[in-house]
Amino acid sequence: MKVGEVGQDFIEHWCKLVGLQYKYPRDYKGCRLNQSPWDIEINGIKFELKTATEDTSKHFQFNHIRYHRPYDAILCLGVTPDSLYFGVWTKADIVTGKAGNLVSMEKGANASYKLTKNSKHLKPFDNFYSELLNFINNF
Repeated sequence: MKVGEVGQDFIEHWCKLVGLQYKYPRDYKGCRLNQSPWDIEINGIKFELKTATEDTSKHFQFNHIRYHRPYDAILCLGVTPDSLYFGVWTKADIVTGKAGNLVSMEKGANASYKLTKNSKHLKPFDNFYSELLNFINNF
């Protein structure tokens, strides 16, 4: 299982546990889509979900962020051996750089970017429920 799939399963199970409405994209037959412009919809907001493990320099590389896809917000989940961290930003925050500096994943191309964050620039997962509800209510 890929890191992104683990993060997606985790967030879905977490939503179910705390009673937040969520859904994922489906095809015309009602089957779950593995490739979609967004990963999970929580309380009506379509999130692109990015999961990364901490690298040797104590940073998370949230890869393949794309401007051109129709989603409302980005939810980043950072995983360390001991802790979970998160960040959540609107698509406008991503596009304008408010979420941080995006770097192209491919030299000379501008379709896919990565966002690098240190755990100091993310929030501890203990605050996820209240922060996510605050984000949703102020969206």
